[in-house]
Amino acid sequence: AAGESVLFLTRELGILPALVRLRRRFRDRLTIIHETHDFFASLDHVASPSLTDRRKRWCERHVLPRIDGVLCITPEQEGLYRTALPGVETFYSPLGCLDPVAPEDGGYRRRSAAYVGHLHSQKGINLLVKVAPVFAEHDITLQVYGGYPEQISKLEAKVEKLGAAGAVRFFPFMPPAALHEQLHESAGAFLCPLKETYYNRNLTCPVKALDALAHCVPTIASDLPSTRAVLGDSAVYVEPEKVSAFAQATVELFGDADRYSGLAGAAQARAQELRWPQRAQSIADWVGGLPRG
Repeated sequence: AAGESVLFLTRELGILPALVRLRRRFRDRLTIIHETHDFFASLDHVASPSLTDRRKRWCERHVLPRIDGVLCITPEQEGLYRTALPGVETFYSPLGCLDPVAPEDGGYRRRSAAYVGHLHSQKGINLLVKVAPVFAEHDITLQVYGGYPEQISKLEAKVEKLGAAGAVRFFPFMPPAALHEQLHESAGAFLCPLKETYYNRNLTCPVKALDALAHCVPTIASDLPSTRAVLGDSAVYVEPEKVSAFAQATVELFGDADRYSGLAGAAQARAQELRWPQRAQSIADWVGGLPRG
């Protein structure tokens, strides 16, 4: 109302109809961008769509064409929107990375692999339990950051039953500052064992992969488009859900100092490319070039 130009960028799909109505009053001054972390314009990939899914599909198909653009977080996601809604302006930009800080000791001699995130089966937590005995045999410590105490208790019991309790350390959810301090001091590599699902393949930008880049250490990751889009040349890619492949890749990584160093250097370089300021600038450049009206 004061005559200023406003950019409204939101992840909340439900607010878009109200914004579209508001723009009727301020068409030349209000730009609306939706950053999507899912995909509802088509439900062909959903076996049994819920009423909520159908409402979101209606909203995406009828409201997204009336805003200025859709910001996607994976290349595959952008492709899905371009196919389902060919008239909508789209742009791909992965989530941002913290400023990279390399370990003072290089990380290689730590012989520790970190997992960060929720303790869900789709994130690969069951695989982590199964690789623990192999890690124990090769003096590699598995550090699991995330989850609630009751979840951790169940996982600790499973690891103990496998005889690998000494090889695994569990840490419940903690504030980001404390998490990154701990990772900086102890993480020698990261594990990103995403299961092979439609969502993990096409729609997720794994934050745990961005954490690995920020700490300038290699990652052993499920070979999916979503992980490759973030990690680039800084990771060892293995078949999703294959326990032996993850275990072997981790053991081999800590047995090859030159390869480790090359991957760590690639992680630091990739982190520089994905820093939050670079992401903000790329989005600003895209928005600045969008057609109005």
